[in-house]
Amino acid sequence: FIDVGIAEENAMAMISGIAKNGGTPVFGTFAPFFQRTYDQLSHDLCLNDTPATFLVLMPGIYGMNSNTHIALCDIQFFSHVPNLIYLAPTSREEYMQMFKFATTQKNHPVGIRVPAYLLETGIEDTTDYSVLNKSQVAVKGSNAAIIGVGSLFGLAKNVADEYKKQTGENITVINPKFLTGLDEELLESLKANHKLVITLEDGEVDGGFGQRVAGFYGDSSIKVKNFGLSKKFHTDFNADELLAEHGISVDKLVEYIKHSI
Repeated sequence: FIDVGIAEENAMAMISGIAKNGGTPVFGTFAPFFQRTYDQLSHDLCLNDTPATFLVLMPGIYGMNSNTHIALCDIQFFSHVPNLIYLAPTSREEYMQMFKFATTQKNHPVGIRVPAYLLETGIEDTTDYSVLNKSQVAVKGSNAAIIGVGSLFGLAKNVADEYKKQTGENITVINPKFLTGLDEELLESLKANHKLVITLEDGEVDGGFGQRVAGFYGDSSIKVKNFGLSKKFHTDFNADELLAEHGISVDKLVEYIKHSI
């Protein structure tokens, strides 16, 4: 483990060197500070495809919220970098399995998006993360699917529960887990019996994970709606209130689905 007090730009070069020489380095720091080290992350770590692990702590809307310490673009920041695997756990069990994968594999650099709060479900995660870009279908349904990234996966499940309570119908709920690629096989399969795909993410929607999903569907008959935050320096906010202002609440999402399919 590398001390979080070390300069981030130096840490990236250091963990890349350690990994290149057979070590198993892990570097963690708060999400806003990774903005300082983009070149080092890209050139020192990912260009060399060195199997180091870095932990992005408290990203997104439930992280820091002062104007110099916001991290609402971490998905955009990392997801396009070649060779990088960026993972988004939704529970403590998923985090532990992702961490085990990241620190035992020797093929690629791995980042883990560690939210401020990790729910403990009591259900062991047995996912084989060496099989890249495979999402988990948590609830099977039809007509509409919700993809909930990281901290908003729980909200996606709550929306599905409320929708079933009101309509008697199941909608599909998906945990993507991987943010640096798409489960194209799963997305393709949704075309058979779905009309609407909704994505939820707790950062800025512009250039985020949801827009990658929308790009996949392109000119198909599937309607895609991306929910996230507006492109703005949001600061000193209440997280749940800010989400609701952007249409991200159980009641608002249920009503949107009911009127869109």
